Amino acid sequence: GVLGKLGATLARPSTIGATVVESIGPMLTGGAIAKGLRAAKPGLSALRAAAVGEAAVSGGMSAEQIRQQTEGGLLTPMQSALAAGSGAAVGLIGVLGGALANRLGVADVDVLLAGGATTAIAKRVLERVVKGALAEGAFEELPQSVVEQMAQNTALGRTPTEGVADAAVQGLLAGLVTGGLVGLVPPKTTKGDED
Repeated sequence: GVLGKLGATLARPSTIGATVVESIGPMLTGGAIAKGLRAAKPGLSALRAAAVGEAAVSGGMSAEQIRQQTEGGLLTPMQSALAAGSGAAVGLIGVLGGALANRLGVADVDVLLAGGATTAIAKRVLERVVKGALAEGAFEELPQSVVEQMAQNTALGRTPTEGVADAAVQGLLAGLVTGGLVGLVPPKTTKGDED
């Protein structure tokens, strides 16, 4: 089960670091898309732009992973729809997680990469790290990883829950690390980035 996967992953902490490192490129790409959107549409909040960037990257990555595992190397219309839907769900989860981070008064990594400021209030560093880790790990990366895995499984004709526990654990732990690190960012305030 999930607890067994969690124990196995914690016994090999390098896998958590590898997942975080693998996430850097897609996060930066999503941030670049978000910055481009904000430049094209002034007034667009960093949170909404970040969600679109994250959705685009996630949907594209899902489509490519599905394509690589499909005989003939081409996507069916259903597989394309599942990848796009998975990306959209990831974007929605990103909006909800970013809004939660804002309510907790901690920085959201996707908003920061979209060029937004954090509305994080000045709190003790440890409190910001813990809240940032929970917001990014439990409320963003864990559910996003589950959605992506289930969509890929469905697109490839597998049991929808195959590998979901692994994806959930990796997403949770990578998000805890990433969110905790972002919690170290000193707060600065700019209105309009959090909606």
